[in-house]
Amino acid sequence: MTEQGIHKTMPAPIMLKKIENQTKKKSKSYSKNQIVIDTITQVILAQKVARGPRHDSKDAIPTIRKASKYKPIGFSLDKAFDSENIHKIIHEELKANSMIPAKKRIKKGKYRLSSQSLFNKKQYNRRNPSETVISVLKRVFGDKNQSRSDRLRNKETKHRNNCYNIYLHAKRLESVSF
Repeated sequence: MTEQGIHKTMPAPIMLKKIENQTKKKSKSYSKNQIVIDTITQVILAQKVARGPRHDSKDAIPTIRKASKYKPIGFSLDKAFDSENIHKIIHEELKANSMIPAKKRIKKGKYRLSSQSLFNKKQYNRRNPSETVISVLKRVFGDKNQSRSDRLRNKETKHRNNCYNIYLHAKRLESVSF
């Protein structure tokens, strides 16, 4: 009696599917936190929390519109937000200025073309306090959500943003105390 090993060059289709499912990496979802802040007081004025990964510009317009009740004079956004629709809403609806660095090779768009010549690096750097706010949020309240579902994770992030405003107010009161 002899044993013979039979080698297949291709596994069975069912096994292929199993192997494929095991090797596929699922992208983990997370909460994408977009905030509009007052650069002088560093208070969060408007927020939009959504399930990530997704592009930033999808949620930009609703967030900018939420901030309109504060009558902003300008917006400093990063390069990911450079689209004609965003420029148009900032200029026409809010009557404000937009400082957004241009993406490469702009060929069309009334506001995008005009903003390229009006871009001021000093004014654009006013968005640095927003990075500070995000840093403080993560340092003070942590960067991990405890919730498992997307809906609760987003709520937790919104509450964290509201707690930041309370924290900021308490810090100011503490510095003024007798």
